[in-house]
Amino acid sequence: MNSCVVLLTSALLVGAILVLSVSHTAESAPLSSHRNNFISEQDSEPDSEYVLEMLARLGQSLIRANDLEK
Repeated sequence: MNSCVVLLTSALLVGAILVLSVSHTAESAPLSSHRNNFISEQDSEPDSEYVLEMLARLGQSLIRANDLEK
């Protein structure tokens, strides 16, 4: 019984250390230029023609899916 408690406690301690070390390295990692480009592209206005085309395709897909269910 005592060895199970010691084993469980040490496993939890090792797990906590791993989580803390991974979160610390993730926070300190610099942003790559690819990610910066993606963020800057998202800040600009989307092409309205493209958005309308995608909405039309989505609507057609939903209509076809409803027809197939019937």
